[in-house]
Amino acid sequence: MPALPHSFPRVRLSPRDPDLVQDPYAFYARIHEQGSVFFWEDYGLVAFAGYEAVDALLRDRRFGRQILHVASRAELGWRERPAHLRDFDRVERYSLLELEPPAHTKLRRLITSAFVSRQVETLRGAIRQTCHAQIDRLEPLGRGDLLTSYAMQVPLITICNLLGVAITHGQKLLDWSHAIVRMYVLDPTHEEQIAANKAARDFAIFLEGEIARKRAPPGDDLLSALIEV
Repeated sequence: MPALPHSFPRVRLSPRDPDLVQDPYAFYARIHEQGSVFFWEDYGLVAFAGYEAVDALLRDRRFGRQILHVASRAELGWRERPAHLRDFDRVERYSLLELEPPAHTKLRRLITSAFVSRQVETLRGAIRQTCHAQIDRLEPLGRGDLLTSYAMQVPLITICNLLGVAITHGQKLLDWSHAIVRMYVLDPTHEEQIAANKAARDFAIFLEGEIARKRAPPGDDLLSALIEV
């Protein structure tokens, strides 16, 4: 990885700038002209550009999703997490996307034990049937929205079947998901944070109920398999 200079070129460009959204390549060109390391003022962070620098960072096991095992929030200059995100943080605490080994390795091993290839293969016929069913519903109408009526429904129904959750719960799962992922955009509003926290709480309550229901007797689905392992 290239040595870090004591001072970095400073760049100010809002990621919400319409020109950046419509043509990001002009911005990328400006960045590359200044080198592989720069301070992005809009984020308040040092950023890296260029294949070599980014590839080196991704391969360096000293870097990862977690840092609080190295330094406290106070030492990093971070504010404490707000109380209104307590339920969201509780759910995210065990997300595979947020964990590092050995906790990540342990959870991934459990999921791999349940989510085996032969189980996925059994879904092929059901997925094909779901695809045809969604298309058949559009045919008599003569028109339809491909995104909401097909592209969104097929994975939603498949996920419900995979988890062993009634398809009637699909819309709730989708609404919760939409609310939760708003936390991953730049600077979510207070209202979006409140909605994400409520969605995480409702989803956790729902999932705990489903897990309790599947303990006796278990079914032939991913949740039951995870309970077993």
